[in-house]
Amino acid sequence: MTTKTLSTSDLAQFTGSETWYRHGINRNVLYTDGAQHVAEHGGAYWLLD
Repeated sequence: MTTKTLSTSDLAQFTGSETWYRHGINRNVLYTDGAQHVAEHGGAYWLLD
């Protein structure tokens, strides 16, 4: 199992959002570029659920 990590500098680039993402199960939930980045690169899709 690979541990994914995020650094402060990775997250500092997100100060707004150009794209909004819609949750796959609950279509009423929208989230930002930063949340998507954390889910993908930090292995934290549980955070979106």
